[in-house]
Amino acid sequence: MIVHGKPEENLSKIFKSLTGLKVTLILQTEVTKEETDVEKCLQKMCQEIKASYINCWGSTLYHKGDLPFQINHVPDSYTGFRKDVEEKLRIRPEISMPNKMKPVPTFAPEIYWGSLPTIEALNSTKPISNSSSAFPFNGGESAALLRLKSYLWDTNAVAQYKETRNGLIGSEYSTKFSPWLAHGCLSPRRIHWELEKYELQRTKNQSTYWVRFELLWRDYFKFVSIKYGDRIFYPNGMKGRRQQWKKDMELFKAWQSAILRFYLSQFN
Repeated sequence: MIVHGKPEENLSKIFKSLTGLKVTLILQTEVTKEETDVEKCLQKMCQEIKASYINCWGSTLYHKGDLPFQINHVPDSYTGFRKDVEEKLRIRPEISMPNKMKPVPTFAPEIYWGSLPTIEALNSTKPISNSSSAFPFNGGESAALLRLKSYLWDTNAVAQYKETRNGLIGSEYSTKFSPWLAHGCLSPRRIHWELEKYELQRTKNQSTYWVRFELLWRDYFKFVSIKYGDRIFYPNGMKGRRQQWKKDMELFKAWQSAILRFYLSQFN
């Protein structure tokens, strides 16, 4: 079902239309302020209309509940975090999808299933394709799984990931998994367990390890976001340390010039 508007308002209407049914809202927990503000509104809405509310942890390689420390004791350095987690934890197995689900309930006549919005409805314009794009991919789970298969099994590009990951032009320098991970189209655990198969059947080296290393960086920032809340967005940083920022335009222009020369060199 696709609806537009505030989640708490739309879901309240949908739930109220399901007269005589026990309703449960299940959602994946988020970590940063705007998302957690929405969660609080949804929880309050569920309390008001007597609906059950369940939030599940997902989107990370390691489960929050398995961490060897409390969230407020997450190390402030990535190295400290990584050593603790890698030495003490195992990555959970994937959960299998059910073969089928119960039939969809009957909604009140004023509740519509909706449809995907057009690009125009989102006040945007159709993106212009570019043959030199480093990301010539589509969104969605199917495209994500195809990319995972391609990067590991079809091209073996993952076996050189550590050496090539900082390349800028071209699709095979790095995994390009980030957008799919961010939107929940691809699970970090799916990547891990596919890598396990690859390492058993093809090769296991620093590059295959380094993909997990970067996924663990992603975990770290999510857990740090819980520890420090919206302070991660403050000008003075998580720890409130005031910084004296340089405002040297000559240095800035020199940096701009160096970046421009580097990009131009990639096209020559």
